[in-house]
Order: sequence, then C-alpha cells, then structure tokens
Amino acid sequence: MKENKIPLWTAILVNVNIMLGVGIFINTIVLSRLSGVLGFLSYAVVGILMLPLVLSMAKLVSAIPSGGFYAYGKTLLHPFAGFLSSWSYFWGKLASCTLMIHIFTTTLYAFAPTLKIIPALAIDSFVIILFVVLNTLNIKTGTKIQAILFMLKVIPILFVILGGFAIYNHANINFENAIWSGFPATLALVVYAFSGFEASCSLSQSIENAEKNAPRAIIISYVITVCTCLLYQFAAFASIGTNVATLSHFSQLYGIMIGTLLAKFATIAPHIKALMYAAMAASSLGGAYGIMFSNNWNLYHIANDSKSAFFRKLNNFNKHNIAYLCVLAEGLICLFYILITTGNQLPLQQIGAFGCIIAYTISIISLGMGIIKNKINASKSICILAIGNCLILAASTVQSFIATANVFSLCLFLSILTLGVITFSLTKKGNKVY
Repeated sequence: MKENKIPLWTAILVNVNIMLGVGIFINTIVLSRLSGVLGFLSYAVVGILMLPLVLSMAKLVSAIPSGGFYAYGKTLLHPFAGFLSSWSYFWGKLASCTLMIHIFTTTLYAFAPTLKIIPALAIDSFVIILFVVLNTLNIKTGTKIQAILFMLKVIPILFVILGGFAIYNHANINFENAIWSGFPATLALVVYAFSGFEASCSLSQSIENAEKNAPRAIIISYVITVCTCLLYQFAAFASIGTNVATLSHFSQLYGIMIGTLLAKFATIAPHIKALMYAAMAASSLGGAYGIMFSNNWNLYHIANDSKSAFFRKLNNFNKHNIAYLCVLAEGLICLFYILITTGNQLPLQQIGAFGCIIAYTISIISLGMGIIKNKINASKSICILAIGNCLILAASTVQSFIATANVFSLCLFLSILTLGVITFSLTKKGNKVY
C-alpha cells in the first residue's frame, strides 16, 4: 500500500544517516596522523575504487526490487546463498548498530560527566529498548525520527566545514604536510566509513517505485557521503593543520575551532561546545536507528520463505504493518552483543565488517551469474571490478583478525555462521519446531 511506502528522499536519508555515523569524526585524527594533508584524498580514492561495488548493488536492486540480499542469492545462485547473505548481513549490521549506541553513551559521558553514575550497560539497554519500541510504530513516524536525527547530525559536520573554510590557512595545505608513506594505510579505515550505502537493498520493499528509486537512493547517498567526508577532512586540516594529528579525541577539534571563531564571544563558547557534543552523540543514534529501521526486513525475508511454522511467525505484522517480532529480535541481539562484548569496539567492528562483506560478495557473484545467464543486463567489466572490491575488503578484514589476534571475535562470528546453518536447515523443514 502506498501509505506504507517511503519516498526517494527518505531512502536517501536512511542511507546517509547510517554512513555518516561516527566514522567521519573518528577518522579525522587518524587520517591526519597517517597521511597529513593527504587525508581528505583518501575519501576521494576510496570513493572511486568502491564505485563498481556501489553501481553493481544499484543494478541488483533495480533488477530484483523486492527481497533484498535474500532474493539476490536465492534467485540467481541457490537458496542457501540467499540465506547466508541475508543472515550474515542481519547479524553484522546489528553489531555496528550496537557499537554506535555504545559510542553514543561514551560521548554522553564526555558531554555530561555527572551521568557516569549510571552504568553504560543501563544507558545502552535503554536506548536499544527505546529503538525497538519506536521501530514498531508506523513508517511515517520512523521517517520523522530519521529526519530529526539527521538534522542534529548535520550541525557538527557543517560547523567544521563552514568554520574550517572561515579560518582557512593556506599554509596548512602544502606538500610539506603530506605523508605519502602512510597514505595506503588510510584506505582501509575509509572503506568502512562508507558501509551503509546498501541499506536501500534491505528496505526496497518499503520504497515507492523501488525499481527506480532504490538504486537512485544508493548512488545519490553514496555521492553525498563521499563529498561530505572529503570536505570535512579537508576543512579540519585546512583550519588547524598538523595540530589535528596531536589531538587525543576528535571532540577537541571543536574546542579549538570554537575558541578561534568565537574568540570575542567567550561567554557563549561553552554552550556552543556543549551543543556540538550533543549533536555528535545524536549522530551515533542516527546511524543506529537507521540500521534498525531497515535491517529487520532481512530477517523478515528469511522467515517469509520458511516452511517452518515457528519461523513463519516472525513475519506477522502489527497494526502499523511492521514485522514487530523481527524488530524485537533485533533488540535482543543488540542486548546480547552489549552483554557479551561490553561495548568493546574491536569485536563489534570486525563482526560488522565481515557480515557485510559476505553479503556484498554473495550478491555480486549472484549478479555475475545473472549476467552470464542473460537474466540481468549489466556491465561484465563493472561486475568483475566489484568482485575485486569484495576481495580487497575480505582481505583487509582477515588481516584485521590476524593483526589483532582477536580469537574472541573470530569465534563469535563463526558461532553466528554455525547458528545460521542450523537455522537454515530448520527453516526448510515443514514440521513445527516448538
């Protein structure tokens, strides 16, 4: 029904909300340390390198506008391929969602230290439960929440971009501040900042005229995010130069810029800084809410295709036409992640990355099979380049597991995959699994 569909601009908003999470803030210092003034070019290079993957995902959602990752693998490869793709993405994205919520909590502590008397687990759990409740309401309500969180997110980003150009110092932009040897290391960091462009694949069945608008949402949101990140990094370095690399926390950038821009208005400077902290915290919530808003449909597609009476119950709708049990499952998994990792950044990042990469890879292989079988009219060259993107992403993630020797993350991820294999076998049985 049309009233349950979202327009193109909302789909773009969801994608941008997820991509412009905390990565744009966290990367500022690291990129400056590794490559100096070249940091902003990292976004341009990765933006171009990942374009084949983005275009391929847009082609897939155009060819198969309903069913998301599950439909791509099932239709063009094998039912298990579709299941594994959707299952991995569902769990992986919820790891990213959990991390964003926990970063909100830690940012909240920096903004209001007195709140440290409340355990982080309590705040994380409250936010997760709140998001579950909000995501069981109608899509129009969800759209309004997305818009509010997006507007809050834009405040600190525009402040750095506009403020950076206002106090631009041309002496900061020179070859002496370029660290070429560290530039390659920045690329892997930037790659994960763009994860989220594919949210329209999960949300496609809820997008008006999905065949045209879903791929448009992917491409437009990707371009917006690449350009925004590039301008943000450039403005940050152009304003205070190599001092960016000496900062210990990304929030300190705002203190320096506010002190410079509002030198004559010292009385209001603390209030502006507090506003920036609050807006940065909201940025994390925007990404987390966007994931939960779109990701529940990946579980819905699995349940909808199941032969098991138990799993098919997950696709029941409430009065707002929301698969509320899938949303509830999202909340329970986020709570599980918080309890087992206590918000530790490394395992949540690694699980989130690997889950997405599996979905990307299976989907692009599915596209390749669709091209070979003449089921999809798409460029073979772009598809091959997209597979190359997936291999690079997979290699960098495996290297991350090896470099950090994080056995816990690997075991947890393998456990999720094992649970997925068991779940797949149960969903294909016609008997009740009570």
